[in-house]
Amino acid sequence: MNIIISQYKKGLYNAGFNIYSGDRVQTGEIRFTGATWPKLGSFEIYSIYSVPIFINPGSLIETKRNVIPVPCRKIRKPYKVIFQNMTEAYLFQEAVKKTWFKEMCSWVLEFSGCKYHYYHVGYGTEGIISPVYKGDARIAVIKKTPIAIDDLHEFYIEGAEPEDIPAHIIYACYMYVLIYYKPGRILKGTVNHYFKSLNPDMLAK
Repeated sequence: MNIIISQYKKGLYNAGFNIYSGDRVQTGEIRFTGATWPKLGSFEIYSIYSVPIFINPGSLIETKRNVIPVPCRKIRKPYKVIFQNMTEAYLFQEAVKKTWFKEMCSWVLEFSGCKYHYYHVGYGTEGIISPVYKGDARIAVIKKTPIAIDDLHEFYIEGAEPEDIPAHIIYACYMYVLIYYKPGRILKGTVNHYFKSLNPDMLAK
């Protein structure tokens, strides 16, 4: 199943997105309200693919969550999403040491009893492609176009199973807030967000 998350609004401290099926039929909406600093905020997600938690706003907050130490693993930028019905999601960057000089990094989402790994791979002018893994299985791909016009962005979720779509929507919100949301600023015109990965292990994903 393919999903498109298309931004239609960017205010100084808020944003709005429509959720579409692959054939551009609207299936939901996301409303984001950001803070001035740091890059935190709350969002409301309404989607026919979701479970009831998305009726209530979720708040993206920094957390000092204790993570069980694992050799050769570092946890960075931990965040927690808290929904009004007490359901929680944890997001963090996990860096696994492969050699003395090389790491394999992924964004990890723990949600609804599942653990998802998103690999942030840049292909320059082709944009960002994030393969999604659950365990050893690749279950979907999330793509982000490199070009944004008037600070409006689009995300594409490809090949996802319906039960995994709520997790992927949360990740897209998280990706927007941490990378593209500019508090108090609106970038007019065309902006290129080019990023190219050089790590062969990442490119192999």
